[in-house]
Amino acid sequence: MTALSKAIKEAAHRGEQIYLQTCTVDSVNESERTIECTPLDEGAQLTGVQLQAVTDERGGLCMFPKVGSYVVVGFFDRHNAAVLLSTEIEKITINVNDTVCIKNEAYSLAQAFRDLLTAIGKLTVTTGVGPSGVPINVTEFQQIQQKLDKLLE
Repeated sequence: MTALSKAIKEAAHRGEQIYLQTCTVDSVNESERTIECTPLDEGAQLTGVQLQAVTDERGGLCMFPKVGSYVVVGFFDRHNAAVLLSTEIEKITINVNDTVCIKNEAYSLAQAFRDLLTAIGKLTVTTGVGPSGVPINVTEFQQIQQKLDKLLE
């Protein structure tokens, strides 16, 4: 359990309110999943502000704010702060132990890939002597589809 995870749990058990501060993002450290930012009241720069509670590779969603954007930082104690909101996101990573589901009411990313790979597998091209046959590497597309089915829901 990280120090931030522990601080969040302890603040919740104590029923304490967290202190919030609005800041401008000065830099982002993707490998550490932290930012440096300056409070809008021109207070001292905050360093090592966490972007997620768990900072190892076990999983989770991590949103990396854009440098220069505004963030709301929550303080769980004197030493543990995390980004709670951001006006602009530069990058999002999702690490999961199972499958990823990205969809709206009409369509999913998994279905879009299935449809695309099916269409590629049926691709024919007009030639001087008639239409060509299906791609000679159609099995490669089928293997890619199998891998995507394991990754996407």
